[in-house]
Amino acid sequence: MLIILIGALKLVSFFSPLLLNKVSSSLEAFGVFEYSFNLGQILMPLLGMGLSGGYAFYVLKHRQNYMKTAFHFHFVLLTALALLSVFIYPKILDNIYYGACLIALSFANQVFISGLKKIEDKNYASVFVESGLYVILMATVLTFVLFEITFNFQLWFLSLLIYNCLLSVIYHRKHIKFKEIKKKHLIQMYLFGVMAMTAGMLVFLLCTSTRVFTSFFLNNIAVGHYSLIFRIGAASILIYKAVIILIYKNLYLSDFTFLDKMFIRIIIGVILVNILLFPLFPHISNLFIDKTDMPTQIDNRLILTIFLQIILWVNFSLLEPIFQRENILKQQIAMISMAVLVMFFSMWFIHSYSELELLDICLINNIMISITTVFALFYLKRKKIILKKTLTISIIMLLITITNSVI
Repeated sequence: MLIILIGALKLVSFFSPLLLNKVSSSLEAFGVFEYSFNLGQILMPLLGMGLSGGYAFYVLKHRQNYMKTAFHFHFVLLTALALLSVFIYPKILDNIYYGACLIALSFANQVFISGLKKIEDKNYASVFVESGLYVILMATVLTFVLFEITFNFQLWFLSLLIYNCLLSVIYHRKHIKFKEIKKKHLIQMYLFGVMAMTAGMLVFLLCTSTRVFTSFFLNNIAVGHYSLIFRIGAASILIYKAVIILIYKNLYLSDFTFLDKMFIRIIIGVILVNILLFPLFPHISNLFIDKTDMPTQIDNRLILTIFLQIILWVNFSLLEPIFQRENILKQQIAMISMAVLVMFFSMWFIHSYSELELLDICLINNIMISITTVFALFYLKRKKIILKKTLTISIIMLLITITNSVI
């Protein structure tokens, strides 16, 4: 039953962004949506502040129950500030950067609540909460379809604001005892989360920021082109997300031999789905994409490169819990910071002195993700954390990435 629920909700997360393209006024408008969505993903660790890990450390591990209020108060405070902003300046609901903050707050809220539910072995509730934003998006899109109106950001952002208000009223409020809100507890909580927040933002910048860089160097039409291909290829991510929910505790408790076996199975599963999707892309895209919007430069190589990017992202993301459980986030931050800087300046150099295209952005991103993954695995090996099978397939993926970049 749990597998069915996971599958159904992950399908919602897959189809809702693609269906939104059908009710957008133009491909550029869809690109703006994807830009704000991607920016929200990058900002999510900033608003989440690594509070899931902090809650597990203080409340579960050290039984400091008086700290509970501080964690829940954080989300109520951010939601109140978001609501107050609308009362003061209602037109802010049209601002994509305000909307990106609402998206970030929604994801942060979901990660925190879902994490608590997983710890409590309430997997059904965890799965549902984790997909909340996509359920809201699907409901919004179906509303536009039903009334035959064009997508507008104001209603989408208002839906997210109401969603966060409901989470505060229904879930967070009952855990808050205002007498227990202490300044020292808040400081203690935020200091613990700084490292996780920094690492999280850098991971998103490295692995899932292509839409932001594309908007910065090119335009939002290119963002729309990229997103349509990415969203179809992202069907393979459903395997990764579903398995991670099922083995969540194992990521932090099981030995590395077990994790190595699970990681390689996930990676191979994602690869096989992408191999299946590649020849089917023209047929699937017909359901969601107006061919008059598709430029001639979107060819098989661009599709292959974006599909490869998805595999590389999953490969790297599997290592995140390892760095967290072994308390080596500083080393992870150093590695990713260097990769992000090299990636940005490579794009900037080509953009300044030549002609930077969408394919170039994707190729540079793929190379940096792949190199960082292999480097991280060798670093873990030096720390006696052996993930032999994962390292082997990561090296193979690096060679494929380099070959795809030079042909």
